[in-house]
Amino acid sequence: MLHRDVSNTNIMWEEQANGQAHFVLNGFDLAIRLNRDGTPAMEATAKHRTGTLPFMSIRLLEDMCVNPKSPGVMHELHHDYESLFWVATWCTMKTERDIAPKLKEQVQTAVTKWETGSYQTIAWNKKDVLFG
Repeated sequence: MLHRDVSNTNIMWEEQANGQAHFVLNGFDLAIRLNRDGTPAMEATAKHRTGTLPFMSIRLLEDMCVNPKSPGVMHELHHDYESLFWVATWCTMKTERDIAPKLKEQVQTAVTKWETGSYQTIAWNKKDVLFG
């Protein structure tokens, strides 16, 4: 299954009796089935690029800069995996913790750029997180 919109609002969790968290991915309205070889088993219902900008893969964001009206890069399973990474990173950055005020300000600035920036700004800021 290719979800195509892995985001913080499409992941639910509940605490189990043993104290462990159980996570569930939901919101499959834009999803498509894949064949065993990873190729789409059906045509996507949305003809436009799907996803939530702060969590989209860098490659898809960069493609949106070059091809704003029609996707040039096909959304693949590894893009959904990268989105899971960005959701986890975003949640970590949004978590309230006791850190130095200057560092807290830098983290908040980065998160704000992910949430409100252009496609290119979001991609650049994600690369900065990865490569410094």
